[in-house]
This record gives sequence, structure tokens and C-alpha cells, in this order.
Amino acid sequence: MPIVKVPGIVLPPTIKNKSPLIVAGIAVTVLAVAGILYALLSGQNSETNETFGVASADPDSNQSVKPDEGSQSKMGSSPETENEPVSAIKPTYGDHIRPIFEKHKCYDCHDSERGKVKGDLDLAEDYSRSTVLDKKKPDLSRLVLRLKDKKDPMPPNGPMLSTQEINIIKNWMRTGAAK
Repeated sequence: MPIVKVPGIVLPPTIKNKSPLIVAGIAVTVLAVAGILYALLSGQNSETNETFGVASADPDSNQSVKPDEGSQSKMGSSPETENEPVSAIKPTYGDHIRPIFEKHKCYDCHDSERGKVKGDLDLAEDYSRSTVLDKKKPDLSRLVLRLKDKKDPMPPNGPMLSTQEINIIKNWMRTGAAK
């Protein structure tokens, strides 16, 4: 059986049986394509790490976030959600987001009911909150970009939100930003 010349593959003239080289070249090509496909497809699963409760590292910081003790992190403390995995819980503003904002004293500067509204964000008004959200691209929302800005940190007096807290906020947006 004659060997067909393949463009781009140059065989040394001293090798008499050239078919093993052709098979090896094809195998290397197949492995390279498989590696590229694997890298592309595994990159699509990076959003899995952004869901709350999954240990992940923030690319903008040197700290890694670890879930709370136990096999699964819990988001709510109500009896009906206590035994559910975090990924099964749809976060709501009142039950999950508001406590984060209260913990970091966001309402001290962003609450019209207290007489302060800085940065055009009034957390007491649904409409004002909706102007800083992006349900399709939470990472690019004004709220998340502002919360992650280390040059002008929010809150200005106190620790910034943890990566896990920001992931909870992003998941809340991604799932529809329910009240």
C-alpha cells in the first residue's frame, strides 16, 4: 500500500516504514484538538464557582473564600431552608441581601428613610436599586463593580464585602433580584 503524502508533514528520507510517523502525527493532532476543546468547555463552567456557597478565589484579591464549617454552606437560617443546599435556594432581598447591607452599614448612607442618599443609590427604594443591577451580567453591574472597587472602597468606613457576600448578591441578580 503506497503512503499518501500529507501536506505539511515532512518525513526523514532514512525511514523506510513511514506509516507509524503518520499515525503518530494524527494522534498528536487529535490530542491537541481535544485539549483545546476541553479548555474551552471547562471555561464555561467557571460560573459554577460564582454561585454562593462554593469556595472560590476572587481574581482581584489574594484571599480565598472558604464556605462555613460543615459539608455545605447555608445561606438562610429559616427552618425550611436550613437543610437545603445553597444552590437550591433562590435568594431574596429581604431574607439574604438586606442583612448583608445592614451588616456593612450601607443603610447609613443609602437610605432616604434615614435622610441620606449618597451616590444616587437609595436602598429603601426598589427603583433606585434596580438602576444599579444587571440581571444578565451581574459581574458588570454598577453595584458589584462599586462593591469590588478597592481604590474607593464600599463601605468607606469598615471592611469591604467578602467574595462570598458579593457572590450571594450576584446570584440574587442572576436569579431575578426577587424582593
